[in-house]
Amino acid sequence: MSAKSLLPILLIAAPFALQAVQVPVPNASFEQPAIAEAQATGWTSNGGSISGGVNSYSLGGTFSTPAYGEWFHYLNLPGFLGPNPSVTESNSGLIGSAATGTYTLTVAGGNRINGATTDGSYKIELLAGGNVIASQTLNNPKANIPVDSWQDITAVGTVELGDPTDGQDLTIRLSAFEGTGGIASQGQFDNVRLDYEPGNVFTVSGRQILLDGTPFEVEGICYQPAAIGENPSAGYPFGDYYWISSDYQARWARDFENFRKMGINVIRIYGWDPARNHDAFLQLAADNGIYVLINRYVNPLSDFSNTIVVNDLIDEWTSIATPLADNPAVMGFLIGNEANPGQGITFWNAMNTVAGAVKAAAPKKLVSVAITNDLGQVNTWNASMTNFDFWAVQVYNGFSFGSFLSDYAVRSSKPLIITEFGYDALDGRVDTEWPNNVELPANALENLWNELRADEAGADIASGGCVFEYADEWWKDSGGISAFTQDFGPRWSGPFEDGQGNEEWWGIFRTIDNGSSIDNLDPRAAFYRLAAMWNEPFESILQASAIGQDLQVDFSFPAHLREQSMIVESSNDLLNWTLVATNNGGSSELSSTAGSLTVTSSETSEEVNITLTHDADAPSALQNLLINGDFETGDASGWITDRGTTDSVAQSGTYSLELTATGTFTVPTAFQSRPASPGDEFYLSGYLRTPAALPADITNGLLKIVYLNSSGTPLTPTLSGPGVIITGEFAGAESQPYLDDSQPANTWILSEVQAIAPAGTAEVQFFAINVDQSANTMYFDAIEAQDVNADPVPFGPNIFFRVTNNGR
Repeated sequence: MSAKSLLPILLIAAPFALQAVQVPVPNASFEQPAIAEAQATGWTSNGGSISGGVNSYSLGGTFSTPAYGEWFHYLNLPGFLGPNPSVTESNSGLIGSAATGTYTLTVAGGNRINGATTDGSYKIELLAGGNVIASQTLNNPKANIPVDSWQDITAVGTVELGDPTDGQDLTIRLSAFEGTGGIASQGQFDNVRLDYEPGNVFTVSGRQILLDGTPFEVEGICYQPAAIGENPSAGYPFGDYYWISSDYQARWARDFENFRKMGINVIRIYGWDPARNHDAFLQLAADNGIYVLINRYVNPLSDFSNTIVVNDLIDEWTSIATPLADNPAVMGFLIGNEANPGQGITFWNAMNTVAGAVKAAAPKKLVSVAITNDLGQVNTWNASMTNFDFWAVQVYNGFSFGSFLSDYAVRSSKPLIITEFGYDALDGRVDTEWPNNVELPANALENLWNELRADEAGADIASGGCVFEYADEWWKDSGGISAFTQDFGPRWSGPFEDGQGNEEWWGIFRTIDNGSSIDNLDPRAAFYRLAAMWNEPFESILQASAIGQDLQVDFSFPAHLREQSMIVESSNDLLNWTLVATNNGGSSELSSTAGSLTVTSSETSEEVNITLTHDADAPSALQNLLINGDFETGDASGWITDRGTTDSVAQSGTYSLELTATGTFTVPTAFQSRPASPGDEFYLSGYLRTPAALPADITNGLLKIVYLNSSGTPLTPTLSGPGVIITGEFAGAESQPYLDDSQPANTWILSEVQAIAPAGTAEVQFFAINVDQSANTMYFDAIEAQDVNADPVPFGPNIFFRVTNNGR
């Protein structure tokens, strides 16, 4: 098993992608004139005014206060041009491009103290590609705005899909018009605001899915909140947990908080009764910036050659789609689930006909049919499925999609969404969850998602996918005791580590019986991993600022990710990075690995704030390469082992690693690995202890450095410090002294080893080992591994810090 990759640290905020947002307007309150009372930064003039155009103007007897800040905008009107305007426009392209939705432009218009304001009019406009989206005029501002005051002028306009303005650069135009008296006058503007309410229009272009004209990546979860004891397949509500019910609403409140933390933007559901009221559920989704893919079962054994059957399906699905045609929370519709190979032409013709009816009823939404992982269906029916916006395929390929994406690409040019993919939490060989809070499936999901993201950055074959599933469902095993028991079946063969998928164990969350109250949910490692991958990161490279002679940097992260494994690295050149701090894999408390760096933190219920301060006069120190070498996470996070920790004894802190053995050379171990090269030199040390005297046989505890070639074969190193060399099948360098019968019980023994990597080295492993000819218990603590030849921590006048985590 290889160590998991690291991801940028994340700052999470509620997305609210479906709601109105403010569009940044450069220099919106004219606080950035190029020079005082000169052309304003980010704005241009039509040259029609005798004073040189648009100006940012300070107070100077004009107003008691601007509408915002210290400066405002004025337009001089010379008084001999008749009703012609003086105009200023925002620099085209600085605001962004128009998207489908509604824009609201608000600008403060003024009436200055000395009576110089025009009695003509003010006009504000929002344009895209030279075409007007929104416009509003205020007549006679001299009379209609109180003296020494500002009044908001608001213009509202809509961009529809396919409009000439759609996708064009946005421009704001502010105009002041002279009155009819030919008197020199002036217009004043300030505090420009632009709000955008998405149209939530989904379309496709080539292989891409677009939201309001912008490429959209599905970061989704499959969601069916069946409680313990409920079987959606056995009776009402048949999977529709989304209509107004106090019981269901309590589940939503629990779950949407987790959705927000994970950064989910789509939930794929499995039941929808058009006779029920789903408004509250969809509003909750919209409030949390989440779109819904609505799915309802279609019986694949129906007689699709029967016109009545097809018409009934059309009626059913149009009754679902019609009231949702403009609902901002709905992404689209999946007709049926898991269409299997063998469906004939009548089935596919019926699905295309129903999809066409849905598309006609809800043209701003997407439609497809969810199918199993059989690209033969795509190959056969792609050309005739003219009403499908995309293919929805459910793929369970284990740790990797393999060649699936490229295989799909040669069969269809339609967009692709993986509407189910995942990795179950149960090791079916022993019927227990995978160790380390189900770390292996979290690693698999990270790898699968990285493959999807790499594809989007390159071939653009897939538009994301939906992880299966949100929480364990206890009803899946029809041969089990009941939906009140989490069973170990049904099992089906698959490309997983244990060779099987287990239906009741796919959840990102464990479902825990809470008696008569709503079920509790317990997050597995995948929750933290997805939260790290799906939330927008803040800038992960931070430059320190001078605090006296020292340098300091601050950052924060959400409190619910406090248990993630985290490292901090420093660099002078942004090319070479050195580890300087770690939280040892499970605490918000970062520990410095460099003597010149001090780490302080404070924590609230919402976030953890970290300050890194470099003492320019302090010495540097070699870093500990091990994650959680002191085991103060309370578990063996960071180590590959089937053993755990104890708080009954510790060399320092509270916890130590406990390796208990039954004898007959079971040899329990814990280890970590990292890449290495020939000539690398590592020092490994730690404290070992036994609670009782060990027998005088081949029973001993030790630390060991093992160098491996690219094939995983142990190599014989060269000893360069304490320790002893082992050759042959178990080649490596073992620490001295051993914890054996010569060592006293209940005493911590420091054991050390140092060795150089031989030719052919590709990897180094650092082991804690209990060699057990006889049954015994051993404790290990304060284990450190150091690269002897590593450069000192590179602090200098320019320090950059890089913060990364593994999502746990």
